[in-house]
Formats: sequence, structure tokens, C-alpha cells
Amino acid sequence: MRTQDGYWWARILSGDDKPEIIYVGSYGGEQLATRMGDDWHYDLIECELVMPINTSAWPQKGKLTEQELLDENYAVDPTTVHDGYWWAISYEDPLPLIVRIERDSVYRIDGEDGLNDFEFLMSIDTSGWPKALPVN
Repeated sequence: MRTQDGYWWARILSGDDKPEIIYVGSYGGEQLATRMGDDWHYDLIECELVMPINTSAWPQKGKLTEQELLDENYAVDPTTVHDGYWWAISYEDPLPLIVRIERDSVYRIDGEDGLNDFEFLMSIDTSGWPKALPVN
């Protein structure tokens, strides 16, 4: 059975047992999972997919224009963002994406960037999300 492409709350079974946000997508006709800031693809059997993340009700546009986001003087005040997951817009693409901030670095599915490469739309609170699949 095919798994829905997109963001998932999941555990990588070879990881530290802590759930995280991953991206499931099709690569060369095969469905694989990718972690934030990790260019290694994981086979779906290496993951416990806890729940899909529906981003359709989240803001789809930021307040900044493309010109403002590309302005070399644009800077994010680091006191306005904290470590954790964020819904953000990159200067490279106007479509929002989930990123993880860790010590002033921004990790996305396909790499690492700096704070000033994004407009941060909202923080994603995962503290109430399930830690694993329910046991029947």
C-alpha cells in the first residue's frame, strides 16, 4: 500500500527513539523518508509513521514581499525565534515548508541555512503529539 507523500510525525527506528518531523516522497519511483538536515534517504520500513501532518490550514503567505525577503539588509531578530520546528518561507521558494531551528541554524529537508534565509510564519508545538503508535 502506498503511503501519503508529505510531512509525517515519525520515529526513525535506527535513531534515538524520539519522534521527529520527516518528509515522505517519491524518489526514482520508490517512496523514501528524509529527515531535517540529513541528505540520507530512509526506506519506509525503517520508520514508524505515527501521523501525517496536515498543513493545509496553516498560513500559506508571509507578510514580506519577495523583494523584502531577498533584500541583503533583511535580518531575523534571533530573539523572536527559538529552537524547534517552524512553518516558514524560504527566499528561494514562496511555498511554505517545515524547518527545524537548532542553535541559530535552520535545517530543512534538503539542507541547512541561516535564519536570515527565511520568514518564520509560526512555531509548531509538537509537545502534545503522540510519541508512538497506539498498541492494540
